[in-house]
Amino acid sequence: MQRPTKATPAGCIIALVGIALVGYAIVCGWVCYLGIQSTEIVEKGSLLRFYGISCGVSLTGGLWLLRLGWRWALDSDMSEPDDPDKPTLRF
Repeated sequence: MQRPTKATPAGCIIALVGIALVGYAIVCGWVCYLGIQSTEIVEKGSLLRFYGISCGVSLTGGLWLLRLGWRWALDSDMSEPDDPDKPTLRF
């Protein structure tokens, strides 16, 4: 397997994890919405609590990781992305 030839800012990888967490928060929010609208579920409390807390925590964490990744990506040294002596993942 060959070594990559271009460098990548580490903030891009962190921002991708943040995007995944925001996507998970959207899915949890949608499940909460469907749970609230459902008339067939008898005990909604634990379901809504779990997905509501998951939505809030993942949305907060995802937005924080997006902000951190954006800052790291803009602050990383990308002066020579083709230089083989520098690391391929730069902070």
